Amino acid sequence: MEKDEINKMIFLYIDEKFSLRDIAKEFNTNHKKISKILRENGIVIKRSNKKIVISKEHRDKISIKMKELYLSGKKEPFGANPTKENLYKNMSYHLKYDVDLEWLMSFEDFEKLKFLNRSIGRQRDCKGFDIKLYMEYIEKFYYEENFNRLYNKWKRTNDNNMKPSLDHIIPKSKGCDLKNLDNLRFLTWFENRAKTNIDEEEWTKIKMNINEYF
Repeated sequence: MEKDEINKMIFLYIDEKFSLRDIAKEFNTNHKKISKILRENGIVIKRSNKKIVISKEHRDKISIKMKELYLSGKKEPFGANPTKENLYKNMSYHLKYDVDLEWLMSFEDFEKLKFLNRSIGRQRDCKGFDIKLYMEYIEKFYYEENFNRLYNKWKRTNDNNMKPSLDHIIPKSKGCDLKNLDNLRFLTWFENRAKTNIDEEEWTKIKMNINEYF
């Protein structure tokens, strides 16, 4: 099976939440074969008793989007060696926000941009975001000194305890304003895990006396 087809299967399963049976229909095969292919490519198959219903309208929308990605006559968006422009086009398609491609491409470090997008990938992390707030978020943290210091250190050390992790200074459980970017910052994964929902004043005291806890 071609790499493009495998990548499309992964895209439909991970991003579009298609069931294995729905993907099997797309490729005129059976769901067990789809499951085997996904597993062989490192995808964890989640068990669920809930049937995902995909409307014809949604199928048509996916079909149109897929055709748009292939308008150039190339299969690069899902191929092994996509061009830079196609990487960004693919990213813009996955985004919840209809941002301008030229704006997106102004952030030249694609991997860093992808990391920032993934950091707000869960609904609970971007609740209340609109296109304006999303753009402000990217523009703020892409250039922010603290984020870049953590990000570069993580990339250099490859230590996942050092991986930047998005933190709400005033915890969500204590009624923070989810639309306030000033309440967002990046900590290391380890520190964010330890902080949990502790408020800033108490967390500062704990860090000052950290040896007492070991």
